[in-house]
Amino acid sequence: MRFLDLLAGYDAAIIIDAIQWGRGPPGTVYRLSPEQTIPTVRATSFHDIPLGHALRLGGMLGIPMPAKVVFLAVEVADVSTISELVSPEVEAAIPKVVMEVEAQLAAWGVLEHAHA
Repeated sequence: MRFLDLLAGYDAAIIIDAIQWGRGPPGTVYRLSPEQTIPTVRATSFHDIPLGHALRLGGMLGIPMPAKVVFLAVEVADVSTISELVSPEVEAAIPKVVMEVEAQLAAWGVLEHAHA
């Protein structure tokens, strides 16, 4: 629910997270809509609510949610180990994620020139 507070009042949002989807090797970058985020098989906390559901819930609660949301997810091999370091595959994906963010900001008219 705290995540909704972070998004409240913004027109647009780009959310970047790790994902263990299994559709590509670690380091694969996915661009998803909130509706495409993966439902969880466990629902033991609010962290387990899919993004699209959370955004709809925020709207139903009267919280002004962004109309435009892009979800960038990087495939990881392990989502259960917490570390300050990223795997070499994820580190190699960072420039692609930055390019995706810049391209989206340029498409929204927020950034004048995206790096090629």
